Amino acid sequence: MIEATIVKRSYEPFYFKPVAEERETIQAADRDALFALLFREYANRYKYCNSISYSLDDPAMLAGYWVWFSDIGNYADNGGDMW
Repeated sequence: MIEATIVKRSYEPFYFKPVAEERETIQAADRDALFALLFREYANRYKYCNSISYSLDDPAMLAGYWVWFSDIGNYADNGGDMW
């Protein structure tokens, strides 16, 4: 089991004031499953919502996520928009 802390950054859409960052811990069986969970449930779900973004708190884990994300197979298999 692997876990990581994700950070939610957001702002009030009408006043453009930042809202306090929120942290959440997510868990998965392995690193690939953790990245898939982050992409499906957080990053991809809110990609068109300009007032909310999610990111991994650990820079090393974030670098690994971007390597995972750059593989088109991972992107497509987890709900990425392919058209």
